[in-house]
Amino acid sequence: LFLRGRGDEACAQAEQLLALLSDPAAADTRIALCEEVLRARPSDLRFRCHLARAWVAKGDRERARAGLRETLPLITPSTPQRGQWYREMIDVLPDFTEAKIAIDRLMTSDAERQRRSSRECVS
Repeated sequence: LFLRGRGDEACAQAEQLLALLSDPAAADTRIALCEEVLRARPSDLRFRCHLARAWVAKGDRERARAGLRETLPLITPSTPQRGQWYREMIDVLPDFTEAKIAIDRLMTSDAERQRRSSRECVS
């Protein structure tokens, strides 16, 4: 399709199309568009979240949940703005427990790092 071979520009175009296809009746088209992007860029977190939103709009929360579960391992300690992605998942599915747990762990580890850092400064 039109998305292959154009990288970031194609993704920007796809996001613009998704914004135009906000009607729940367009869920199938949004799903197809997201799946096309993800065939070329399987680890694109934005489009994985867009795809989950489309599944929710179609009324298939379990398919959305399965997609988000597959996305969790892609968020690693080196992922920029990890917390943002977990919050995005919760925004898609407010009862997505796995993302809530990940945020709690992230906040706990950040707080622990700050405590250690402040102890090192005092020592």
